[in-house]
Amino acid sequence: MSPKWKRYAPLTQFGKVLAFDTALNGVSVGYYQRDPYVSDALYLDTVRGQAEHLIPMTKSIVEKHGASLSDVECIITTIGPGSFTGLRLALSAARSYGMALSVPVYGISVLKALALGYSASINRDEDCHIVVAIETKRSDYYMQIFTADVQAASDPVTVEAGQVVPWIESHNVTKAHIIGDVLGRLQSDLTSTKSQGESLDLNWHENQSHFDAKFIASHGADHIDSYSSDLTPLYLRGADVSAPKAKARRISDV
Repeated sequence: MSPKWKRYAPLTQFGKVLAFDTALNGVSVGYYQRDPYVSDALYLDTVRGQAEHLIPMTKSIVEKHGASLSDVECIITTIGPGSFTGLRLALSAARSYGMALSVPVYGISVLKALALGYSASINRDEDCHIVVAIETKRSDYYMQIFTADVQAASDPVTVEAGQVVPWIESHNVTKAHIIGDVLGRLQSDLTSTKSQGESLDLNWHENQSHFDAKFIASHGADHIDSYSSDLTPLYLRGADVSAPKAKARRISDV
């Protein structure tokens, strides 16, 4: 059953927005309040235990500014790709908050969220694309290409190191900013595979170690049409599952 929203007419602006991510790195929580103005974030760098920290962090950042969770008007969460466990945690928390608080919940891919934050921080070059690359914990990368105004110029995909430049060039990109959380490894891989691209102008930027939840909360408050009410997870691949090391126990025939 869909929750009964606090407001029956769809809103295009929100006064208090809570955003969070546990799919990229650690736990990132952002809070935006229109009046009085607040734009704040909390970040915890951890590879495990996100479930223990996410809910207390959301409560803490809202109460820090004299509000309560019941005052929040909109929830935004990332839908992937990224950590399989972290992604499921954030989506579950977002849906639960939506039902408990009777507020709308919106999703955004990690790739698009990083591109939006980066685009807002620079002077746009309309001829320059934004290429986002994030960690898969394997030999490849989660990647997507966006135009300067953050319109998707490719589908989100996984790309092996030796195919990164050909893949970018196949989308008619000649100049691009490369951003993400895995740029050191990507630069090293492109050098070792001698896959630099003679006609491709790549501008490398500072590694982004975590999700900018503060920006997404404030951006979503006024641009919710950039987000989706479809919370289908963007996994791009199945979960890593290892076979048990111990031999299966056998019950002898009687």
